[in-house]
Amino acid sequence: MSEVEQVTSAWLRVTGVLEASNPGGFGALSPGATDERLGALSGTLQCELPAVLETLLRLNDGSTAKNRREGLPGGGVAVITDPDCAILDGMELLGSQEIVKRYREYLAYAEGDPNYWKPNWIPIIQSQDAPYGFLLAVADGGVSVMEFSEGSYPTAVEWSLAELLGKLAER
Repeated sequence: MSEVEQVTSAWLRVTGVLEASNPGGFGALSPGATDERLGALSGTLQCELPAVLETLLRLNDGSTAKNRREGLPGGGVAVITDPDCAILDGMELLGSQEIVKRYREYLAYAEGDPNYWKPNWIPIIQSQDAPYGFLLAVADGGVSVMEFSEGSYPTAVEWSLAELLGKLAER
């Protein structure tokens, strides 16, 4: 089975578990990403959009459908997170627009510290209330998974994206 097929199979297991045991979380899944959104994501990244991530986003463009935005005095916007959106062991699957936002933020934070965040690191799963989660590291046509958390550099884990999704489905 190809890596893309493995990701598809693992994600279908995740959504099956959600539908059966967490209907609120299942309802937080956004519809699949459009070509326009994937194009915007691809245009933002300073690396290739991995086929495994494109496949996952085409299935569901994140688990943030129930989050809402509220205007702040002075023109700012606050994202009010819904607990149902934390479907993956307390974390959200980031959608294409959230990936763009976080990717830009982390690159800006990394200015002056190239080990904090690299242009070929793409955040994909993140906690609702703190910067920790999982990213895809893209290098030489390959993709690996890394774990990141506030205050420390990302570290490699020994799983593919399909294996990570499978582990999260089992929790």
